[in-house]
Amino acid sequence: MKKYLFLFVFLLGIHFSHAQSVDDRVWNRTTVDQVTGNLFYLFQYIDIKGSQFLNDKWTPGSIFLYDHTIFKNLQLKFDEYNNQFALNRNDTAYRVSAAAPEIHLYSARGDSMVFKNRYTINSSITADKYLQVLAEGKTSFLKFTKKDVEEYSEYGDATKYK
Repeated sequence: MKKYLFLFVFLLGIHFSHAQSVDDRVWNRTTVDQVTGNLFYLFQYIDIKGSQFLNDKWTPGSIFLYDHTIFKNLQLKFDEYNNQFALNRNDTAYRVSAAAPEIHLYSARGDSMVFKNRYTINSSITADKYLQVLAEGKTSFLKFTKKDVEEYSEYGDATKYK
């Protein structure tokens, strides 16, 4: 009887013991904002040649909201692969919500690039996509930039590149 009791307690201990465990709730909380659903960390594609950004360096910029609130002196990047803006705050990259209708990027020469996301052109360019505004008036001139991943191989090399 002692052997069965010992075996039962031993198997019960093995069943409830964990050497290492991952709590999915903690992982989701550290990478995804529970209120807005925005990412706390911007995932970058590291096995692809080239860059997914319009400019690899952080660019000074401003974010304009619908209620006329302006956030100035921000460090921004435009992710052309995902059509999103990234915000640098305390050396951490955050995704800017598509609820921001207008974003300006400023160059060192004082020029600015204006991006807006309220234009619906066709089924692939909808109102949530950011377009660069070249000129605005009766007729607006817009520029849509997009980067796609393309697989290719070089002559004499069996490796697939992206």
